[in-house]
Formats: sequence, C-alpha cells, structure tokens
Amino acid sequence: MMKWALYIIFFISVYNVTAQTPALADTIKQAESVITQTVQPTPTDTAKKTGVQSIPTQTIAPITVKQKKAPKYRFAKDKVDFKRENKELIKLYKDTFERKKEIVLQNKRYRIYNNYLSAGVGKCYNSGWGEVDLCTAFDFNFHAGKKYFQVGGNLVGPALWNNNCIQLHAGWGHRIERCNYQLAAYGGLSFSDGYYLKDSLKIKMNSVGVYAALQAFYKLKFDYGIGLSTFVDVNAKQTLVGLKVELFFSGAYKGFKKINYAKEDEKYQVP
Repeated sequence: MMKWALYIIFFISVYNVTAQTPALADTIKQAESVITQTVQPTPTDTAKKTGVQSIPTQTIAPITVKQKKAPKYRFAKDKVDFKRENKELIKLYKDTFERKKEIVLQNKRYRIYNNYLSAGVGKCYNSGWGEVDLCTAFDFNFHAGKKYFQVGGNLVGPALWNNNCIQLHAGWGHRIERCNYQLAAYGGLSFSDGYYLKDSLKIKMNSVGVYAALQAFYKLKFDYGIGLSTFVDVNAKQTLVGLKVELFFSGAYKGFKKINYAKEDEKYQVP
C-alpha cells in the first residue's frame, strides 16, 4: 500500500514540474534580453563621468560688414606748407649780407645767395617778319652782394635751326626767393643780329635795343623748378614779345646737414 502511495506522489511531482517548465523558460529569456540590452549613456551621465559640463551650441547667422575705403595718402611734400621756413628765409635776407649764409630744409643745406641758370622754349611775335616764331631761350642769373644780374639770349625763327634773329641781352634785376617759389624781374640792353623784311626784301640787321623780362617759378626742390617767363625787346628795326616755359637750376645745394652725435647723446643721458 505504501508503495502505491509513493508512485502517486512521484507522478504528481513530475506533472507539476512539466506544467511549470514553459513559464520558467519565458522568465529566463526575459532576463537574458534585459542583460544583453546595450545601455546608451545620456549626456548627464557622460558629464558626471568626465566632470565636464556640456555646453549648448547655437548657430549664429553670418554678419556682413561693409569694407571701408582706404584713405588716400598724399605725398609727404604735399603736407609741407613752408610757412615757418619762409619766415626764416625772409629774416635771413633782411640781415646783413653773408655770401655763405645757409638755410636747412629737410636736413639739407641750401645757400640763400645763389646763382641760377634758366632755359626753355616758347612762342614769340616778331614784328620784323609779322609772324609768330619759335623762341628758344637761355639765361644765366647771378648776384653781386644782394643785387642780381642777368645775361642771356633768344633764338627766334620758324624752327630751331632756322633763325631769323639772334638776340642777346644783359640787365639788372630783383629776385624774390622762397622755399617753394621764386619771382624775378630784369631790365637792360639788348643786341639783335639777323634779318627783317622791308618791302618783301630781306634786310640785314644789327640793332641795339632795350629789354625787359619777368620770371615765375614753382620749386620742385629748393634748387630747381619749372615756370613761365615773358619778355619784351624793342629796337629800331623790330619788336619781340614772347612767352616761354622754362626750367631753372641753381647752385644752392651744399649737402646734408652735419650731425654732432656727441651733443645728441648728451640729450639722452640720465642725470
């Protein structure tokens, strides 16, 4: 009897185990799926691990900036008005005459009492021929003390190598010189050699006359520049009236200013 009771308990246990096996299998599968899932770290977790806080980013729209036009720089010479230098030059001319008296401009030495050469070309009305001719001129302008003199000549004719008149002149004048310009006026005697027309005949001429001239130059540097010159020459045979474009060159430049470096060093010594 006891034997049959043990068989019955065995079969009941097997039946219970068999019935619970599918539920256990499902539970095991669920546990495995939970374990095998990949955990994605959140920004908060990453910040906690690394110790660096995440910074939110924001897209900024580009800003268009208009480019300003570069300023136009002039030459350094254009910025110099020579007011102070001209006042100094006027004062030097008012002082007693000294042949080697100088002025310093831009660290260069210039002698204020200087001689200069002027030369140029232009047009001239010649009454002896009743026409406007080419005029080529040259003049040497020099000083004796504070007085200025001029000697020179004009070649007058239809072309440079076809001249009807060679005119020479000499005279006394007055010169006004500044750092950026120069004015001069001269008057004196002249001598004309050439030909003039009378009743359609070409007649030889050697005549003495009177001469006057005006000069106005703009200085590129203190010792050279460009300008205009006009003149009138009158004699018994003909009259010449001309206007020319001329260049002038003077002997004023005497080199750079010498610097006493010993005195310059004394300025920067600490007492």
